[in-house]
Amino acid sequence: MNDTDSTDKVLSAYIDSRTQHLDSYPDVVRKAVDTIVGQGVSPRLKLGVALSELITLVSHLRKPIVLFDGTLVPVNAISVILSPSGSSKDKSMNTVRKALLGSYTKLEALRKQYAVDKARELANLNGDNPENYERYYEKPIPLQSGLGTPEGITNHLAGLSAKPLGAGSFSCSELAAEMQTNGSFTEIVKILSVGYDLGDVPVKVIKSSENQTSGVTGMPINGLLFGSFDTILYQQDVKNKFKLLFNTQLARRSLFVFTPEVPYRVPVTSIDELYTIRNREREQVLHAQRTLAELTDSLVDNTTQEPMALDQAAEKLFDVYQEFNSVRSDRGSNRYPISKLSRKHKQWLAMKVAAAYSILAGENTVTEECYAYAINTVELLSGDLKEFELELAKDQHENLVGYCKLIAENGISIVSMHELRKLGYISGTGASKSKVDEIAALANSYDKDGSYAVLNGGIEYSELVKSKSVGVSHIVFGDDKKDKEFKAYAQDKCYEGYEFEEDMQFADLEELLGMNAAFSPFLFTDGKRSKDNVEGGTGLLVLDIDEGNMTDEEVHLLLDSMLHYVVRSSDPDNAYKYRVILSLDID
Repeated sequence: MNDTDSTDKVLSAYIDSRTQHLDSYPDVVRKAVDTIVGQGVSPRLKLGVALSELITLVSHLRKPIVLFDGTLVPVNAISVILSPSGSSKDKSMNTVRKALLGSYTKLEALRKQYAVDKARELANLNGDNPENYERYYEKPIPLQSGLGTPEGITNHLAGLSAKPLGAGSFSCSELAAEMQTNGSFTEIVKILSVGYDLGDVPVKVIKSSENQTSGVTGMPINGLLFGSFDTILYQQDVKNKFKLLFNTQLARRSLFVFTPEVPYRVPVTSIDELYTIRNREREQVLHAQRTLAELTDSLVDNTTQEPMALDQAAEKLFDVYQEFNSVRSDRGSNRYPISKLSRKHKQWLAMKVAAAYSILAGENTVTEECYAYAINTVELLSGDLKEFELELAKDQHENLVGYCKLIAENGISIVSMHELRKLGYISGTGASKSKVDEIAALANSYDKDGSYAVLNGGIEYSELVKSKSVGVSHIVFGDDKKDKEFKAYAQDKCYEGYEFEEDMQFADLEELLGMNAAFSPFLFTDGKRSKDNVEGGTGLLVLDIDEGNMTDEEVHLLLDSMLHYVVRSSDPDNAYKYRVILSLDID
């Protein structure tokens, strides 16, 4: 065991001793997760949404973390959630927010009261009756916002920071579309990322003084970026932009959720069964919403803005987790730089999650238990980023295979030349046929379960369906002729009259091979054997060996790992003259 392994073992043992007896997250998070129901909604998607919404609620209260050197760190989260279309991302978010409505109502009442008090002060300063405050009243800025523009986001944050409550909370429902259509998206992500750390957004000096943005200090900034992953993975320019943004901004800062599984439907056998399932879901939601509302009811009333430090045990666990992440990051593969960078900084991600857990629990410090819960939560989601980066790291032909399977209907899809260029698989303006041929050949070599053929300049994908049966055309003759006499007879009579058996088991070929029969692995039109009459393909490869360099027994041993037959043909005494029948696609 080397020094690194020894260190890793010591660190892991300490972390395990603090975390293994705890669930992946505290009960308040579980109740938020339970408010989300729906057929096929991924548990990790539910968790990602629940975490984002709970941390965002806490962040509006402006209770920061204070580090040992006096640095104030806001409690906030940037969440990136990628899942298939139709997986109830927005619906899940709205469901959790509804359960937190009581806390938001209290929060809004305090914000409005502050605005009223401020308007009364302004009325008094202007020599007006404070009861006439309406003309000085400034409506609180909405807490939730879309992405908009960099200047709009900075001004929105500046407006919020001038008031005592409220945090920046920005969301988008389709990340890939923003990357494609919003020319300022990279700058927006930079603002969110830089602001995430300490809540500071520097002043951006611009030429037009009336559009000058203000700087922001100590402001919690949250982001919830939903998206479908297909465009990110399969469109090369979007994929490259995503990799750049994560490498430079989001890898170390985001709670990342990747749920590629397609939503499923629970099969039902009767209307009563369906109604029972729906009733059970409704009861679960109502119970979870009531419980979550109770757990967060006193949050706004009892949370002060006094900064919270890590208690001594939590600080020690932070130090151990930081060293653990450093060791694991250094051992990580450079082929996956996003995961490597993310691992390096997970202790900071966990610290913000732990602070949110502590505030939700009514604590005045970040406790060891809450930090241990946060480690469990962060580790639960840590595999998602690595899994997604494995997809990002695939070569073009590997991505093409995934795209063809994604859009296939009944096992078939066609990607035209226009689409190949648009998606970035074929670049340049020169001759493209050789490029299409090359990527189709690479796809065929990579995917053993599909066929990729060049068709009209594009590529046609067909799923190869494996089965335990084969189709065989055959004619069975009488037993009155043997050996060379039978061979001459069969050659004269084997051109028509074939019967096709579609679902013959491979094992049943043995019986056919022992009979006086002619057979072919193809279906022939009207049972007439000719090249022009062949219909479809075959699951068998048939080789006639007349003068082999190996005996039939040697070939049999060579093909031992494959489904096959080796049968002597017209001369039963000649070990070098035989027929080999191989199964092409049978497991």
